[in-house]
Amino acid sequence: MDNSVNTPLRDDVRLLGDLLGQCLRQQAGDDLYQTIETIRKASVTTRGEQGAALSSLRDLLSPLDDATLLEVARAFSQFLNLSNIAEQHHRERLHRQHQR
Repeated sequence: MDNSVNTPLRDDVRLLGDLLGQCLRQQAGDDLYQTIETIRKASVTTRGEQGAALSSLRDLLSPLDDATLLEVARAFSQFLNLSNIAEQHHRERLHRQHQR
């Protein structure tokens, strides 16, 4: 699929991720938000890599207590839910464009 066709989807996912980040900061505090952001950025770097990158991600997660790990998991779960909603919306947008 043409990359430019997916630009609105990427924009929607970015917007929803930013809004989720704002909610996390407001509801859970800046410390948890920073923890999640650090893990998210480390996760992005592990894509397609093995070994050291995955080890650094493990190093970020291992010292966290169960309550924090649960909050991190919930945040990533919500991001995936929002991404799925954005994808469904994008498919409908493309379908409407195709019908025109």
